[in-house]
Amino acid sequence: MLATDTNRLKIEETARASVLAQQRATDAAGVNTFRLAAGLSIGGASTIEPIPEATRFKALSYVDERLIKEGLLDKTGKLSDEIKKRFSYERRSSLPTPGLLVKGCLDDCNICESAVEKEVELGLERAALENELLKKKIELLEKSQEYRCCPVLPEPTA
Repeated sequence: MLATDTNRLKIEETARASVLAQQRATDAAGVNTFRLAAGLSIGGASTIEPIPEATRFKALSYVDERLIKEGLLDKTGKLSDEIKKRFSYERRSSLPTPGLLVKGCLDDCNICESAVEKEVELGLERAALENELLKKKIELLEKSQEYRCCPVLPEPTA
């Protein structure tokens, strides 16, 4: 049945009522062993008493003795070294990473070597010279007749 079905709530309500009626019938007959084993009764009070402390201690010590006999626990009640070695494992793996990238800059703190500093200076000087060359080319092109938008008219004589 789909959760979006329009009849879902009616069918669910009918099913719950059916289960409840069946539980009441079996409770009245005293046959509902599941509810009794879970410690529930019709009135909600528990019908099963907790295990007495002496019986609980006996059961736990019996289990400990069996585990020691099987070699799972040592005499102190801790996991034995043999079992630790047998069931433990160690796995090492590494993930591929791009590595570590560290960028430095010339600031108040000088991190570069003298060769790198010289290379930076020469690069700045070259960029300045290229800018000056471009400025001179632009000046020459402005003076050239080919690149003017309008021809220069001779000045009238008086």
